[in-house]
Amino acid sequence: MTRLALLGSPVDGALSPVLHRAAYAAIGLPWTYHAIECQPQDLPHFLGTFDGSWRGFSLTMPLKQTVVPLLDEVSDTVTRIGAANTIVVTPSGRLLGENTDLYGVMQALREADVTTATTVTVLGAGATASTALAAGRELGCDQAVVIARDTGRASFLLRPTAERIGIRISIKPWTAVDHHLAVDLVVSALPPHAADALASLWTPGTGTLMDVVYRPWPSRFAHAAQEAGRRVVGGLPMLVHQAARQVVLPDGILPSAGHRDAAGWSVRDPPSRVRTGHAIPKEEPSVPARPMTVRSDSTSGRRAIRAIREVPIPDCTIKASGIASDGRVRAGRLIGEPFDPTHRGVATRCSTCLLGEPIPSDA
Repeated sequence: MTRLALLGSPVDGALSPVLHRAAYAAIGLPWTYHAIECQPQDLPHFLGTFDGSWRGFSLTMPLKQTVVPLLDEVSDTVTRIGAANTIVVTPSGRLLGENTDLYGVMQALREADVTTATTVTVLGAGATASTALAAGRELGCDQAVVIARDTGRASFLLRPTAERIGIRISIKPWTAVDHHLAVDLVVSALPPHAADALASLWTPGTGTLMDVVYRPWPSRFAHAAQEAGRRVVGGLPMLVHQAARQVVLPDGILPSAGHRDAAGWSVRDPPSRVRTGHAIPKEEPSVPARPMTVRSDSTSGRRAIRAIREVPIPDCTIKASGIASDGRVRAGRLIGEPFDPTHRGVATRCSTCLLGEPIPSDA
């Protein structure tokens, strides 16, 4: 069985398993893709002990920067940004690092007709903030403002990145945010709800907000920005574009993570209910994977892109018996195992939506 996974914490609500499984099914690859809880201190051991069945990993917070020194080779984008969200495992076991987040950000902004931004404000100081600075540089900004709660930590993390990218940054405390929202582009690189308290600070004006949050959507911060006249770009287009780029690879590299053009689209107004035709099979056959080339202009590449584009945001109403004591959906450390209502004491998630939302305790 060929395996791939999303690594990070928390991952119990991640959409990556849905997107990747849909793409692999469309290509005809019987590969598994799960989400695995992994903290930074666990990553070196994990990457040093996995077996030959693994072909690649997607990375989310808080691992994107931690992983870089653990890789055998990285792309130019990873070198500049200092963060990787993708690992390709070669047949010889080498770990190749790539960053598809920048591609996802740029595609999402271009779709919203954002092609230039000379004044940029970034909220946050993590790996996504580094990506936002790189996107700002690509849009023509040579000096950006970074708003951070811990300015010392932000300086330590972001100044080396800014130098590699070629952008100057001015780091301001959280209390100064209201003075830096009237710019061409604001990128909120904060986790869900972290910017809610800032919603009242928007004043009428023009410009664009990109909020990397995709659930809940719209965020309070994004809703307030739109009410104040800003163009708003959410995190979902970024997510699907970076995932498509991970799937569609050139030059015979196994399509577990990657480098190549994936699509020029985003998911717009996805349906709220699961479409039966896109359900993920409960059991995935253990068939050896075959090396293959998947390009965006190939038949298989177009199928993968179309499959990701059509994945809905499910609203699962399936209920289970035998709920875990904390009411969460679990399957050991693996997320995305088939739903089995006969399990007592350990509840697994719905095999259709795979989202791992809490199952109601009265199920």
